[in-house]
Amino acid sequence: MWHIREQSPKIQQVLLNFYQEFAKILTGGLKQLYPDVPAKKCQEVAYSIICLAETNWVLGSVGVGVSHTRMARRSAEYLLQTLITLHNAFWTLKNADCADKKRKICVFCVHQRPDFESVR
Repeated sequence: MWHIREQSPKIQQVLLNFYQEFAKILTGGLKQLYPDVPAKKCQEVAYSIICLAETNWVLGSVGVGVSHTRMARRSAEYLLQTLITLHNAFWTLKNADCADKKRKICVFCVHQRPDFESVR
């Protein structure tokens, strides 16, 4: 698995296509669950969960115990919690009054707020 590129470029491409499609599907599902979260954040969490799952599977196949699987699951749950937190924060902002009290907050307003710039 670790030297697949050198051993078989065709198999490497098949695996790459599989992982890219898997990441796309998982990202799409997360975006549906948390529509107020930027797609880039959903993509980051999807990739991280795939990495956790794949590494856990590989290490499990060489004898790492079940307790490590529970730790990987807990880590994935923490990643999902970040999306829940962001979703709730953006939903609250979108449904709160703007500082000028003339209209509801929009995505443009969120971009202008320096305290939320880091999550976009």
